[in-house]
Amino acid sequence: IQSSVERDMALGDGISLPISLVIFCFTLVSIRVILFPIVVVVLAGLVSFGVMFLFSLALPIMSATMSLMMSILIAFSIDYSLFLMQRFLEEVK
Repeated sequence: IQSSVERDMALGDGISLPISLVIFCFTLVSIRVILFPIVVVVLAGLVSFGVMFLFSLALPIMSATMSLMMSILIAFSIDYSLFLMQRFLEEVK
């Protein structure tokens, strides 16, 4: 089960993250603004997986939890970053 989860996670996130970043690049043209979601995904990933690691020391965690966490992390981070940066660029103009 573990190898299947790792393979699915690498495949799903390996496809969804680059596609999301390409869409983000076409929507927003500033390099500084494009770096924002990358920083958000990395920081949110470190915090969420760090907290989940602490929980896993005390509680049993299903193997699919990490894959689901990563997918939701990418979806929310890219979605909210796109929303906030688009509004920011509109206000700057």
